[in-house]
Amino acid sequence: FFGGEPLMNWDVVKKLVEYARSIEKENGKNYKAEVINLDGQWEMGRFGFSFYENSDGTPLYFTEAADVPGIVEGMGDCIAYKTTVELQGLSFSDHVFITTPRSFCDQKIFINGQLAGEVKASLYDNELDVTGFVSAGVNELLILVKCGGTGDAFAAKGLHGSVKITVTGG
Repeated sequence: FFGGEPLMNWDVVKKLVEYARSIEKENGKNYKAEVINLDGQWEMGRFGFSFYENSDGTPLYFTEAADVPGIVEGMGDCIAYKTTVELQGLSFSDHVFITTPRSFCDQKIFINGQLAGEVKASLYDNELDVTGFVSAGVNELLILVKCGGTGDAFAAKGLHGSVKITVTGG
């Protein structure tokens, strides 16, 4: 299941998973559909000034905490969120996606120190295939949220909705 759309018709999603489970044995498969909600408190840092950044533009310091979802007040248009997620039982055939909430700001997503993708400001939740960036066990997730330029001077900064990891396979 991809993106936020399945949540709009959750009863159908539950019936599809139930059906998949009912035919696993006869097809010799083990279908997987796992959604991990990463709501909660994340480490937060501000960036946008070169003396606070690593060479890849990520913050050197995470000195605050922020709730996800949530709005961040204060100075600076560049906010970095960091957390970890443990993925157990990943197999070669699994696919892993991250869904980030709609935002009036651009986002860069790093997983385990590697840039997994960039998302432009959008009115819709964004989904990114991060299969090649994750591994079984603990993974570090870093999301840079950068507002700036014309038209978004009054945009609410932060991750306004839930961040989710979806693991599918079979």
